[in-house]
Amino acid sequence: MLTRTSKGKVSLAFGLIASIAALCGGARAQISDIADFASSPQFFGASLSPDGQTLSYVQYASGRESLVLMRVREHRVRRPLSLESKQERFGWCDWASNRFILCGTASAVRKPERVELRTRLYAIDAVHGETRELNRRLSDPIRDHIIGFSARGPHRVLVQHDPKRTGYPEIAELDVETGRLTRILRSRPPIRRWMADYRGEVKLGIAYDAARASFYVRDDSSENWTVLNEQDMSDPEAIAPLSIGAGNNVYVLKHHRGRAALFRADATNPKFSPELVFADPKYDIVGPVILDRNSGELLAVRYVQDSELQAAFTQDEVRRQAWLDARLPDSVNLISDRSDDGRWLLVESSSDRDPPSTYLFDTEQANLILVGHSFPKLEGKQFPPMQSITYSARDGQGIPGYLTLPFGAQTKGLPAIVLPHGGPEARTWKRFDPLVHFLVQRGYGVLQMNFRGSLGYGAGFAAAGAGQWGGVIHNDITDGARWLVEQGTADPTRMCIAGASFGGYASLLGATRESQWYACAASFGGISDLLAFSQHTQRLADADVWRERLGADGQGLWQMSPIARVRSTQTPVLLVHGLLDAVVPASQSRRFARALRKEGKPHELIMRADCDHEMTIESCRTAYFKELSSFLNRHIGPSPAGVMQPLTR
Repeated sequence: MLTRTSKGKVSLAFGLIASIAALCGGARAQISDIADFASSPQFFGASLSPDGQTLSYVQYASGRESLVLMRVREHRVRRPLSLESKQERFGWCDWASNRFILCGTASAVRKPERVELRTRLYAIDAVHGETRELNRRLSDPIRDHIIGFSARGPHRVLVQHDPKRTGYPEIAELDVETGRLTRILRSRPPIRRWMADYRGEVKLGIAYDAARASFYVRDDSSENWTVLNEQDMSDPEAIAPLSIGAGNNVYVLKHHRGRAALFRADATNPKFSPELVFADPKYDIVGPVILDRNSGELLAVRYVQDSELQAAFTQDEVRRQAWLDARLPDSVNLISDRSDDGRWLLVESSSDRDPPSTYLFDTEQANLILVGHSFPKLEGKQFPPMQSITYSARDGQGIPGYLTLPFGAQTKGLPAIVLPHGGPEARTWKRFDPLVHFLVQRGYGVLQMNFRGSLGYGAGFAAAGAGQWGGVIHNDITDGARWLVEQGTADPTRMCIAGASFGGYASLLGATRESQWYACAASFGGISDLLAFSQHTQRLADADVWRERLGADGQGLWQMSPIARVRSTQTPVLLVHGLLDAVVPASQSRRFARALRKEGKPHELIMRADCDHEMTIESCRTAYFKELSSFLNRHIGPSPAGVMQPLTR
């Protein structure tokens, strides 16, 4: 029989739901606390075996992540792999065959001169329940870079690795059953990345630096490679390959009327003339491309408008999407995996107001089976929507963004948080964000903006932010704060700026350059000294790319650095940095704290041994949410109307 869940979504009521619910826990009706928002997802990374009979997913419990296997028809559950370290986490899992599933994990390792990201590769025998770590002898710290299945036989995959750590990797074939690794392609400078087609044949080599990119195509199964295309990275006709399907069709991103669009080209044609497949008049297409595993036919491509979408290209795919959207209304419903015969589909369903849930879709019986909630303790709660807004920057450019306001609160004179995203190339869109809802539940209005330099709005919009960390980008963020005040939404005496990574840098620059605007500023893993950071990036394999991103000489970098303006600030600053941060050295926050202390400026410095750059460890997120909440409460206070308990659905 069919039942309605509290989210108004359809699920099939039989033993599988009970099994998953027992593992994931039930929903609570009362207002959520910090731990509920900061918790790791309890159900994520779901994947289907090729025959659709076994479901795998990752579960978080007692501070560690575990891989869970469930036989769909038998409702049997096993945990064949539990990570030993709380700092290790699953990055991905996928089935190599009906018997073996592969999982890549990541952890940060502290070395004398830097923090290094290391990955591991595990093979889990779903039949016997045995687990083996593969590629242990590789000197490359990245051991789980799988580029596809091998065409040479079952249980075999293609591994890209860099044994000499030159930045020019080679390709090896890995026999998952035996663990044997056999080199099949030597490194070929200047190729930095390889791409295999849907059948497992390595067909494309990608070479790039900050200025140029070249694409090499394999003539046949020999070692003969020829240049398919060369381009300047600033060329408006530049392309970015996504996938290789049937008929040697290479699916690429290429500009079309000012926006990135999906094109298709024949890799065997020396003229290489891509033809348009799909474009959106306002937003960039970003991928990934979804191909049929058996035929290589193009099924769909993902991209982001205000929320993430999946554009379908076959009649079956269009019908399936329409069926899902009708039964899971007011949600973004994305097919994340499928069995080889197409009968069983995994569907991720969520929105800016609903945490993600995963369903198993039986296309033959037209049934949806609820298999897991990512945040079960937040289920059944009502969260406010992210409102799409656009404000004008000082030069007249429209800046898109999102404003989220508390339930029951007056829309005027709120304490407010300006929350710039990281990157700075990343972008914000409508999706469930635990941090945003955590802040809103405490009575704060939250403004997120896609300043120039953000991807998704065309090449011109993205290029306008090049080398403008302290210029156009910073002005766009400041103009968003000004807009909040001009609209009357924010109390000008109770506004804070906060962010992580680049968002942390933007927060520190706002605190030092526009101290009069902000009553407080909070940075997680932010950069305070661009000159020192640029020297750090010179030791990295992609140093040339970083030089292009920063885009200024030594004096210019210093002028854009928050640490150069410490004397001018009166804004209290919260600095939180992880000792496991492999992207931004923890010294960036330490040095800024020393400069603040020397000038007698109000600040707090918190160094966390359990934090990496992405805040992936639950204890780290919980500590940060607590510190941030306390910091905001002291400096801008909660909104009296914002502490009302939201209605449950």
